[in-house]
Amino acid sequence: MIGNLIIGGVHKAGTTSLFSYLMDHPEICGSTKKEIHHYTPLRYKGNTKSLDHYNSFFSHCPVNAKYMLDASPSYLYGNEKIAERLFGELENPKILFVLRDPVKRFISYYKHCEGKFIIPRNTTFKEFYSKNLKNYKLQDIDDPFFRGLREGIYIDYLRYWIANHKSNIKVLFFEDLIDRPKESLNTICEWINIEANFYENYNFKVENKTSRYGNKYLHQIGIFINGKFEYFFRINRTLKTFLKKWYSKINVVQDIYIDDDTKDDLRIFYSQKNNELKDYLIENGYLDLPRWLTKKRIE
Repeated sequence: MIGNLIIGGVHKAGTTSLFSYLMDHPEICGSTKKEIHHYTPLRYKGNTKSLDHYNSFFSHCPVNAKYMLDASPSYLYGNEKIAERLFGELENPKILFVLRDPVKRFISYYKHCEGKFIIPRNTTFKEFYSKNLKNYKLQDIDDPFFRGLREGIYIDYLRYWIANHKSNIKVLFFEDLIDRPKESLNTICEWINIEANFYENYNFKVENKTSRYGNKYLHQIGIFINGKFEYFFRINRTLKTFLKKWYSKINVVQDIYIDDDTKDDLRIFYSQKNNELKDYLIENGYLDLPRWLTKKRIE
């Protein structure tokens, strides 16, 4: 009973919401922890834990579940290191990659890192961008100052997966999940051959929005509680929504301002690779593309 439906990328692109939508479907059973990252260590030349350990995250699943769902958004970036092991150990896995405008994804990732104490609170966005710009071509290490910028260069990773496992890969877009969630889920249901009518009157709530905290210590407590009781909150979403609203009133402060010049620098940085991505997706049958891929090219 090992996961065979995988959300493999990318960070800060709606994967938490998608995980919740899919695990609610009666033919899908979600893992007890959203981001298992069983295969992620292979990206950094590490090794995986046992398959029994991986399987333990699905021990609650009924025997008649058609799919066991694992959402680990780092898998995309492992290319053959992860793909060879994943396809060697799992039976015909179906993999979803959700892409988002890389400029907005990078900004959201910065806010996420600050909010989760992954980077120092006094790190400005310009500093975060500058360090990433200096490091992104260096060795891929698990450090937000090295991987933050490079993880938006989707074509450098997606090309391998589609070229070698096209029939098992489905590319989605964050913008569609937000603007047309029912259509996006219907597309997935059709692809993996499960009943789409489940989502006809479904309440598509967006989850895991990044907010900036005020009191550091209260925020640390919140992170601990959310992590400790992740599965409980996931199956008791009404309670989680209530607690989040209460928390937002007492410990969420004004968002970080990102200046337009730095946003423009990011757009220029990603423009060539976005052009390559657009052409490659069209070649592989993806014609309904979001605006960040279809607007006038920046040469």
